[in-house]
Formats: sequence, structure tokens, C-alpha cells
Amino acid sequence: MADPKVNFVQSKKAGAAGKGDVSASSSKAKIPIGLIVFIVVQGALLAGGLIWYKGYVGVKQEEQIKADQEAEEKKKIEAMTFQYPLETFSTNISSATSDLKVMQVSMTFEVLGQRIQDEMNSRIFEVRDEINNVLSSKSEKDVSSPEKLRTLQQEIKHRMDKLLEKGEVQKVYFTDLVITERVQ
Repeated sequence: MADPKVNFVQSKKAGAAGKGDVSASSSKAKIPIGLIVFIVVQGALLAGGLIWYKGYVGVKQEEQIKADQEAEEKKKIEAMTFQYPLETFSTNISSATSDLKVMQVSMTFEVLGQRIQDEMNSRIFEVRDEINNVLSSKSEKDVSSPEKLRTLQQEIKHRMDKLLEKGEVQKVYFTDLVITERVQ
């Protein structure tokens, strides 16, 4: 039979070893908990950085998309044709007879883009002066046929293209043209 004293001492040693194991296992548990906390903190920082970056880049991309859309819209407007009507011109022209004649012309320009229309608005006096110079240099026979009217339209277009700095006139339309004898 075993001696009860020896048994008691062995059980005490086993208990002490067990306690040592518990303390050893709890110190081993602290290292992984510290490591886990470190990983969680690093993960949170990384996630926060990614969220910030995505938000920042997302805002920048949205701004770029909006700027691109505005630029595209501006190009579409610049590619659009606009009608630019002018007030009626009245000018004296010479005729084959000695009678003085008056030519009244209403015209509309077809222009490409808003910029040209804006320029014409800001320089309307120069535009009207150029047209008056062209019209007053004509005689009745210079506007007596459709071919001659087309030539006059081309001459006005050419003069406008030389005058304008931001583009050119696409086409000149005579919406009304009347030649009458001047009443004295």
C-alpha cells in the first residue's frame, strides 16, 4: 500500500504543477490577446484609411465626371447652329434709269455656336456697318436675279467672316428683299 504522506506530497506537487500550468497558459493567452488587439487596431486604421480614400477619390471622380459632362454639353452647344436675325436694312441703290431706288433687306445669319452669336451681339454696330457698306455699293442689276442674290449673300458672308474673331457665319438668308422707287 502506498504511504498516505507520499500520496499527499505527490498530489501537492501535482497541484502546484497544475497551478503552474494555469499561470503558464494564462501568460501565453496574453500574447495572443495583445496580438489580436494590435491586428484589430491596424485593421480599423486600414479600413478607415480605405473608406477615406474611396470617399476622397469618389468625390474627385464625381467632380471629374461632372466637369466632363459640362464640357460635352458645351461642345454640343458650340456645335449647334443658331439663327441670328438682323433688323431690316434700307439703303439707296443706283438703277439703270436716273430714278433713285431704295432696297430694303431683312436677313438672318446661320451661325455655329453661342460664342459667335454673343460676339455679334457685342459688335452689332460693326456688323450693321459692314452690311450697309456692301448693300449700298450695289445697283439694281446686281440684285436682279437669283444667282446675283446668291453672290450677294456670299459677299456678305465673306465680309462677316473677316469681321468676326470667334468663328464664322455658316449661311446668309434674305428673309425679305424689296426694291422700290424713292419717293421724294
